[in-house]
Amino acid sequence: MIGFILVTSLSAKNKLQAQEIKATRAITDNIFQSVKIIVPVEKNRVLEQEDYLKNNSEVKVTMNFKFTNKDYKVGDTFETTLPEGFTYTTVIEGNLSDTAAYRIDPATRKVTLTMIKDVQSAEYNLDLTTRINFDASLNSKQQMPFETKTPITYILHLYVDDSTKYVYGKTFDTEDNQVSLMPNWGGEFDKMNINYKHIDLSKNNLQVEWSKKMIPSYWTDGYVTSTHDLSSYKYYTYETTINGDPIGEKKELKLGTDFTVVPLSDSTARLKFKERFHEALEVSEGKMSFDYSDFNPISNGRTGSISSPISFWIYSGETTTDFLSLGRFYLSFRVVELGYLGLGTITIDTNVKDNEPIVKTPIYINGTNQQLKKGDTFTLTNEGDPALVAIDTNLAQEYKVSFNANGSVVEGTKNTISNWKITSGAYGEVTLTYLGEDTTDAFGLDLYIGIDGTVTAPYNKRFILSGNGYQTSGATTFKGQDNNVKSGTFSEDNNVITWTATLNALYQKVVKVTDNFGEGVKAGTLKNLKVTSVAFGRNGAKKELVEGTDYELIKTSDTFELKFLKETKEKLTISYETGVDLATVDTKYSRATNTITPTLSFISSVEKDFPTTGYAYVPSYLITNSPFMLSKNSSSSTTELVNGQPVNQIKLLINPGSAEINNNEIIINHKSLDVTVLKQAFTVNTVKQFSSTEYSKLLPGEEITSTSEDYPDITIEDNQIRVKNKKMKRPIMVSFTFGKNNYYNVVGDVVKISQTSDNFQAVNPTAWVYFNNRLPASFTLATSQTYANIAEGTLKIEKNNGSALIKGTEIDLATITPANDSKELASLREVTDRDGNPLPKSVISMVGGGYSAWKLMINDDQLKNGLIVKLTWNFNTSGTKNYSGGSATHPYINYNNSNSKQGYMSNAWSGKFDIDNSGAGGGGNLILKDMTITMVDSVTNKPVSGATYEVLDKEGKLKDTVTANANGQIILKEYVVTDYLLKEIKAPDGYLPNDDYSDPGKVISLSATEENKLTIPYVKKGQIIVHFTYQDGTDIETVEPITVAAGNGTTINLKEQKEVKEQLAKMNDESADYRFITFDQGKIEGTEEAAIIPYDSGTVYYKYEGLLALTVPKLLTFETGFVSPFEQVLSYDNADDFEVALRDNRQITPSAATNTGKIRGNIRLNAFLSKEFTTTGNKVLKDARLIYQNGTDSVILNGTGGELVNNKQNADDKAKKNFNFILDTVENESQGFKLEVPAKGTLADEYTGEVTWEIIQEP
Repeated sequence: MIGFILVTSLSAKNKLQAQEIKATRAITDNIFQSVKIIVPVEKNRVLEQEDYLKNNSEVKVTMNFKFTNKDYKVGDTFETTLPEGFTYTTVIEGNLSDTAAYRIDPATRKVTLTMIKDVQSAEYNLDLTTRINFDASLNSKQQMPFETKTPITYILHLYVDDSTKYVYGKTFDTEDNQVSLMPNWGGEFDKMNINYKHIDLSKNNLQVEWSKKMIPSYWTDGYVTSTHDLSSYKYYTYETTINGDPIGEKKELKLGTDFTVVPLSDSTARLKFKERFHEALEVSEGKMSFDYSDFNPISNGRTGSISSPISFWIYSGETTTDFLSLGRFYLSFRVVELGYLGLGTITIDTNVKDNEPIVKTPIYINGTNQQLKKGDTFTLTNEGDPALVAIDTNLAQEYKVSFNANGSVVEGTKNTISNWKITSGAYGEVTLTYLGEDTTDAFGLDLYIGIDGTVTAPYNKRFILSGNGYQTSGATTFKGQDNNVKSGTFSEDNNVITWTATLNALYQKVVKVTDNFGEGVKAGTLKNLKVTSVAFGRNGAKKELVEGTDYELIKTSDTFELKFLKETKEKLTISYETGVDLATVDTKYSRATNTITPTLSFISSVEKDFPTTGYAYVPSYLITNSPFMLSKNSSSSTTELVNGQPVNQIKLLINPGSAEINNNEIIINHKSLDVTVLKQAFTVNTVKQFSSTEYSKLLPGEEITSTSEDYPDITIEDNQIRVKNKKMKRPIMVSFTFGKNNYYNVVGDVVKISQTSDNFQAVNPTAWVYFNNRLPASFTLATSQTYANIAEGTLKIEKNNGSALIKGTEIDLATITPANDSKELASLREVTDRDGNPLPKSVISMVGGGYSAWKLMINDDQLKNGLIVKLTWNFNTSGTKNYSGGSATHPYINYNNSNSKQGYMSNAWSGKFDIDNSGAGGGGNLILKDMTITMVDSVTNKPVSGATYEVLDKEGKLKDTVTANANGQIILKEYVVTDYLLKEIKAPDGYLPNDDYSDPGKVISLSATEENKLTIPYVKKGQIIVHFTYQDGTDIETVEPITVAAGNGTTINLKEQKEVKEQLAKMNDESADYRFITFDQGKIEGTEEAAIIPYDSGTVYYKYEGLLALTVPKLLTFETGFVSPFEQVLSYDNADDFEVALRDNRQITPSAATNTGKIRGNIRLNAFLSKEFTTTGNKVLKDARLIYQNGTDSVILNGTGGELVNNKQNADDKAKKNFNFILDTVENESQGFKLEVPAKGTLADEYTGEVTWEIIQEP
């Protein structure tokens, strides 16, 4: 086992703190070689030395420093000054490599390079990401000089506005164009700066485009051609400020001198500047002409308009893939042409009732005053499937029309139609026939046109009016419902269907109406038939028709027919009731079907049928006898609370169809509900009033007791409830209450219900159970009582019955106005539960701000004791601030197993407060600073990561727990300038704790004016690994190396280290196994008793010789003999076996440094009688022989003795140390020790001899 002993004494040389390198000598050589500026947001565009740039753009400035064959020392420093215009405001510093550090100071604009190692040749690239921003009131042309070896000056043309510009020219009007309604010239634009981005126009990147062919509005045939004369425009240049205001005098640019025009096509050209040109380019005036040779109007004299644009595009290069600037001029003018036929604006007239697909259609005929003859006919239809129908009404009118000078229609007195015959065909055409005398007058007709039921919505239709070789068109949209509609409504109260049909919205002559019962309508149940008519027009007369007077009713069991006894041209409403036949209801759609067919006679006397099908939807539970469940709380209502717990009361209706059912079982499956909230109370009732949709209308009747046959067996299981009935003949209602298993969970639960019975197919309806609840939270935001420049906010969330807030809950804390003016100070957050017990800051996080709301996120799922969060904001500006918020959501997994969010009910809060920044940096204002704490190695001064500290305020309250990053830094962000206690919790891995900052910690102070930096040195742990080995350094197999760890440079007595001391003692106790040879300290400095811990690791060796040890029984006893004249052989007579134990601790592996005899190998064991058997009186037992019988041979041990054991090393187990050999047992007569006693001369006595054992070692 390897042990570690930490020794905390520290040598003085390792207590020195790493110091910053001080500048010692200035580098006078200019090693600043070059500079490059790129604009990242513009696809990393590299700025030329003279170039355009948007003011306040983010740029990346790369500065190159290079030198060769120098002899710069540590501390040598080079300085250069950056130009004005960069916006960085804080000191920027770091290392360029392991040989140089840099520092950029915003106050002096100086860049400083300091050598941190001696160096002869090097090249550094320093990247500075910042913004270029100048006062927008300055000249747009600004210079930025750099002090490079060969000086470089950037000339930047800066701009602010980058939006597309539009200017409209003078518009033609009737006052200036009475003689020409189709003008052939025009122009004159206001001035506009085209090059407002200051792009170099010498790069062939200014292109001009104009519309060559234009179609006037309201026409679809022909076009007008425009031509622009670029030489007629005026071109000026001048200097501007950055924000675009002109300064200085204008200079007129001349075509051919300053630039040329290169035609690209008949509608595009390029303006090519001869020299670099970044200045403003103002364009104004200009002329254009119009050509109507390809314009073929088909209108009746309507005015059309054209917008003729000319655009100046400036591209980023010679291609047109990306344009940078666009200035566009517009000129609008009108075109008028009179035609023979015309359609006015087709609209829904005030005479048309709501939802009727009928439009008022103005028609103009003979607009050019040609000869109109009696009998001339004109056709009005619609494109696509013809479906137009004229309404026969005295509200249709005719009138004379004329046209004024600008083409506008002047309508004369309107009268009832007398000179025209209007007829509708069965195929969607309306025919207009002139009945009057021949004339050159122009007529206008206001007709009411509908569209019949052969066309489906949408009714976007283009009308076509034609006749006498002329044609025109116009578009409209039919709105409203179909001309014939029918629907049915099922009543749960009496199981009847009320049918309603609205027919003949085209107001044609009704010949008859036929009705056919369909699926689900019970035969022979027609009753309460009612027929009502209404005449055309907004105020058309209403009338209830009388059977026998107005119509005849003919009916069978499943049909009826209405034959009209009087001419009926009104719209009809027919209503009646039928029963429902559940056996024939369409089970796929759960509906009954009925078809009513009006037969209409159009004005042309052609009859046409319009079958109209209606549906009445029957509740599916009646067809399947399915149960359904209603809950008291709807998706929009506030959840009921019982003892503070959100609940929803439930009604479960079973057997709604009143069937006889056997062995009915219903399983109610849910996910997050609790039925035990009201002590599992269930009540069972009959049904007094049915409703499948409204909880309040499903009314219970008398209560059913548990003794009734209808009373179900109800059991509660995990996430489900079982309701079983053996027999049922009537509907029953089971009422109970669901609660949420977490107060804060407001997700509506999908409850899945499955029903099985002997009489019906299994059904699986679902129901929603809603739990709309408010998060019990409040929030206030107000000016700090201590500091005038900050606001303090407090969020409180109440606790509830041990329910945990849901992880991922998002609370809309505050939308603060003005926007983008505030910053939440994370370092000042305080988080506790509602009892004031501190919580880790990590249980919440803040997101948003800027132009969006500040939102708080819950990051923990164990917050069962409510929450209090105190937050702090600072502001960029002074003044009154407003805030509002209160909405909240929490995440959940929906019934599709997807991540979703559920909103709590609105819990709005708002307020306002005042902020005063006038004393920023002084009394009354909160000052925040950052502090950088760097952990370094006490020897190398390199940063070390992983140290963890607690930061406590002056009251000892924990403010933050921070860990050093990969750069060895802890950055305390936005800390109030005051004193804090910094306490080390964990040292970096491999380092000793720093005594100065260990418990109870050390006070640190933040300065409002000085740079806040702190360096904490750490002493690296070194180690000495102690090995116990054979003489050649090979580890003794049974002894693990011991690691002694301490701070590098520490002096220790190895012999006094606990594990080492114990192991040395153990080796000493085992001196029969090992003999100490020497202590080898390897490369470790010092001595055994004063060893110095290295920076990393070192090894020492205690070396031993492994020994062989032999253990034999002390006594070898033979059986008692007799005084006899005969020779006797005495056998082994010990009570125990005679066992020899050999322990071999020699080295296993051969080595050049180890004697061959010291390597573990074969073992031979010899024995000889080293002292004759004698009595205590020294009487010798002469001629006695000690013999060892090994089973085959007899080994005489008298004299030199002989070999008793020959053990060869086991090649498969060379590490085996312990060997035991049983040489004799009491029972074994053929093997063991024997004593031959001679035949005479033996006296009765006890004789004792001595055997010596020899170990013969072999490799």
